[in-house]
Amino acid sequence: MTQKEFSQYWDKRTTQESFQKNIPLLVRAFWNTLADYPIRDITSFARGQFDTYYKDGFIHERRENWEKVSPLIMEIFLSFIRKEEKSFRERISDQTWEKWKEYSKKTIDIPPEFIQNIMKQPAIKELFTDVIHKAIIAFSKKINPFFNAVSGLGVEKQIRDFIIPFMDNVVEIATNFILSQENRNMFEDLNAVLLENLAGLKPQIIAEVDLSQWTEELGPLLEKTMTDEIFKASSRETFHSFLNSVEEAVGDKTLRDLLRNGDKDVFKDMENLVLAKEEIQILTAYLRNPSVGEFMLKEFMEYEKKR
Repeated sequence: MTQKEFSQYWDKRTTQESFQKNIPLLVRAFWNTLADYPIRDITSFARGQFDTYYKDGFIHERRENWEKVSPLIMEIFLSFIRKEEKSFRERISDQTWEKWKEYSKKTIDIPPEFIQNIMKQPAIKELFTDVIHKAIIAFSKKINPFFNAVSGLGVEKQIRDFIIPFMDNVVEIATNFILSQENRNMFEDLNAVLLENLAGLKPQIIAEVDLSQWTEELGPLLEKTMTDEIFKASSRETFHSFLNSVEEAVGDKTLRDLLRNGDKDVFKDMENLVLAKEEIQILTAYLRNPSVGEFMLKEFMEYEKKR
């Protein structure tokens, strides 16, 4: 089927009551079928799909599908968020929160080169310059009553020009301070403060943020990235290397083998699967994607033949 034929089929099919009723059964059948495939078969399929994804022109079809689905996903997400009044901190006990605070104090050994490159950025140097400049001005006004009288003569600019040559040394001192093992405790405390502030945020704050500028420009930017020849070649090489590693480790096992929890078969839980109306809407919109829709259509038709 072509992309147009897929869209026409699903536009018609998803409005039928029988489809709405049977789609949870389709999802269960899909997962139970997938569960018994060897991992090697799944990675082989993924490898082929990845290569197809980067064929010229195919990215445009994917973007078209995403543009159809994403508004629905965002609408459902924001609708849910606006109703949420409790922060993460309010949803857990004091005992659990203490565990989170302990966890937040763990520090990550960030490569020194990463910190050094960040600290060398012009914005960081300008920040230090501005802070030191304002501190000197404030101090001068406090101890010298005549400073205000001469400030209009360009003294403040002269002070700024004077401290700029020393900024490289200031940034280096700050970088060494961050990297010093002796100061790790300070940053452990900082992590805890950051966690406390984030955990106290109400979910509604996300819905209040205007993301229109970001979302409007993100689509074209992603398309530019995905069609970049260097990115396509390097990402293909990385993805294939990852799949090769998976195959070497667990290629002969099935998903059911890997996800089995003792004697419990997690895929048996699919028998009690219930989908909300919104979840069905998202799924049916996603079915218009040829790489997913073709497989799911086949499963659905096979299931209906057996009924």
